[in-house]
Amino acid sequence: EVSQMKKIIQEKQQKDSKRIETLSKEVVSLKSNLEEVQAAANSDALTGAYNRMAFDTKIQWCVERNAVIREPLSLLMCDIDDFKKINDTYGHITGDRVLKGFVLECKGFFRSDDFIARYGGEEFAILLPGMPLKKAIKRAKELCVALAAKQYLIDANRPDQKLQFTVSIGVSELRKDDTVDSFIGRADQALYRAKHSGKNQAVSEKES
Repeated sequence: EVSQMKKIIQEKQQKDSKRIETLSKEVVSLKSNLEEVQAAANSDALTGAYNRMAFDTKIQWCVERNAVIREPLSLLMCDIDDFKKINDTYGHITGDRVLKGFVLECKGFFRSDDFIARYGGEEFAILLPGMPLKKAIKRAKELCVALAAKQYLIDANRPDQKLQFTVSIGVSELRKDDTVDSFIGRADQALYRAKHSGKNQAVSEKES
């Protein structure tokens, strides 16, 4: 009778163990699916950068945090030069490749904790945590040079046909009493100056 009881207990323990293992796998799977859904909700479908909604949430958090913890944070507002002309000349498929190419270059150029987002159309916003204005403008100028030196395939079947594009960038640094609008506004003003004084350049808020 005792041995029979032990056998019943062992069988129950084995069943419970298998059930726990199955539940653990289901939890891991659900967590993975949730992370994929969250990533998709925060990503721009075309380029793989963060989308505007994710950027708005991130920059709001940064500004609110800035009221409590002061540390450098710079913003790059980037606009691909003559993008309409690229679309009109080569077509929207090529235009899409340019947008994806820009994000791909940025992901290789910036640090893993820098925040690259598609702000709208051919405009992108990049948050650089821990980076003061002087270093941010230096990086922005280096990005302009790097992009201008690249050539991109227009058609995979035409390796001889390549395209170059440039970018204009406005740079601002978060100030103590900034709002989201004032922080973005100074970068936008600097971008406007970059676009209207020759393009293919980075301009600091202090220059605009």
